[in-house]
Amino acid sequence: MTTAADVASHYSNGGLQAAIESGLAALGKTLSSASIADLAPVDEFHIGGREATIDICEQLHVQPGSAVLDVGCGIGGTARFISGTFGCEVTGIDLTAEYVEV
Repeated sequence: MTTAADVASHYSNGGLQAAIESGLAALGKTLSSASIADLAPVDEFHIGGREATIDICEQLHVQPGSAVLDVGCGIGGTARFISGTFGCEVTGIDLTAEYVEV
């Protein structure tokens, strides 16, 4: 395996979407009714969490019209949060196909 494949294999479990849907159902929600906050526990698990995201975006002066690249975006929670909060365009990339699909 290549390094990229090793990383993808490490993070993929094959049941991520079902687990998220099950967790949302326990909250009385569906994928279509879930908010960014509902998904945050599985969506934003980088070091420092949401506080770090806000801090770096403020330091970089992210604003409407900015273009942000989220490398290692997972299932896109940080990208959705940045886009919704700062009104900018965010592109996410990730090595783990399951995350991108979810």
